[in-house]
Amino acid sequence: MGHCLQKIIQRLFIYLYVSPIYIMNSYSCAWERIAKILESTVQSLEAARGPFFHSTCFDCIRVPKISLPEYLERIKSYSDCSDFCFVLAFIYIDRFLLNNPGSALSRRNIHRLLFAAIVLAIKYLDDIYFDNQTYAQIGGVPIRELNLMERAMLRALGYELYVSGELSLQYVEAIECQYQRLMASERRSEERLQRTSSEMAICMDSCCAVTKRKVLLCHSIHYYTCV
Repeated sequence: MGHCLQKIIQRLFIYLYVSPIYIMNSYSCAWERIAKILESTVQSLEAARGPFFHSTCFDCIRVPKISLPEYLERIKSYSDCSDFCFVLAFIYIDRFLLNNPGSALSRRNIHRLLFAAIVLAIKYLDDIYFDNQTYAQIGGVPIRELNLMERAMLRALGYELYVSGELSLQYVEAIECQYQRLMASERRSEERLQRTSSEMAICMDSCCAVTKRKVLLCHSIHYYTCV
């Protein structure tokens, strides 16, 4: 009864406070923003420390071929979960890392970590959800491994899946803020690349013009010498 009441209160807070603010941007596109943030975070971490090798149920043998945005889009399409499940899963990942200091995000574990967190978020928040056999097919993992990941994630979270409305709102704002920073950084990089390309084009034109003048000069010298 207490768990059901918590779910009702949390869902009411989301609809009354979070949705009106972000329904046109971060809330309805949470999976896209979270994929972008986590992908960028993993790239930065691995660039700074190198690849992280750790053997857990969340670590793949090799880096998955599917990108994180494509993976989350697949989960969103086939699971038909509510948008806020991705925000809840993002919070679970943060808690997981805080409770397990020896763990680190990498390209080999980010897909499975996020998938296990999303499955827990769906079961906690949504009224209608599938069985694990269906989720295993959606996530592309064996059912036995999904069950193992789910138990490991629950233990790492201390079996605490509740997230207060205030904390949820803080994470939504933080996700939107970080996403906008990443997009601004990408725009600046594109602008620098365009300026560099333009400068190179101008330089090439100048070099070509100088070369043409040299050729003409050589032709002129040759002509007068022959005369």
